[in-house]
Amino acid sequence: MNVLSQLKNLKATATASETTIIDYFLEDYPVNAIKNLQEIAEKTGCSIPTVQRMVVKLGFKGFPDFRKAVLATFSHDGNSSPLSRMLENPQQDKTIVANTYQQTISNIEATFANLPPELLYKAAEILADEKYAVWCLGGRFTGALATLFARHLKTVRQRVREFIPYEGSLADIYADTNQQTLLFVTDIRRYDEPTIKLCQAAKEKGATIILVTDNWLSPAEKSADIVIPVYTNSPCGWDSNACLLVVLEELMNIVTQGLGEDAKNNLRMREDFLGTI
Repeated sequence: MNVLSQLKNLKATATASETTIIDYFLEDYPVNAIKNLQEIAEKTGCSIPTVQRMVVKLGFKGFPDFRKAVLATFSHDGNSSPLSRMLENPQQDKTIVANTYQQTISNIEATFANLPPELLYKAAEILADEKYAVWCLGGRFTGALATLFARHLKTVRQRVREFIPYEGSLADIYADTNQQTLLFVTDIRRYDEPTIKLCQAAKEKGATIILVTDNWLSPAEKSADIVIPVYTNSPCGWDSNACLLVVLEELMNIVTQGLGEDAKNNLRMREDFLGTI
């Protein structure tokens, strides 16, 4: 049983303080679960001994062992190159199709097994909140998925923009950022340094940030309010974006459902206009 499942199962018999700690971990898993003891205690209002006793209840010798187990689920070299992975794992032509299919299915299953539904609902709630002006952006390859998400999101709510590198710079987003700005960021290895720096700077200006990243976690997670990790393993050197796309589609479904009549009205307004041209 993985750590996430252990935490969920413990809730049934946990004390009030332990439930508070578990809820904090699940709110942004695995990020909150690997913070230092002092920060966890401060964020939850519980004592350090209470946190330590809770992880012992889970079957760990202490917090260091618990943290190591969480990290093991998401551990790997997040900066390795596609070329190095191709050299390490050569594939036979006759097996590559079957292996890709099986790995994609495994990625999706592992992602949703370790991803609390509450995290997706929280992200969707923020995405649906029209007090925010939304910028969607990503890295060299994931930027295309951020653009796809933005174009879907535009159909059900207003004030959504996609970042296209050839039409503007990240400085434009930074200049436009305030406390009513929401950055929706996709970033997987090898992580996009300009995007990471933008997240850091935007956070200092009060922006809210939702990050969809791989299971090794982009450094942008340090600036993000919500981190959604997905599995991107591939039988060849390239990281797979298939699971990332599935998660984006799931988010879009939840956002649309949450907006209800507002989503229908936005769609109707666009379709009525298209009928006049």
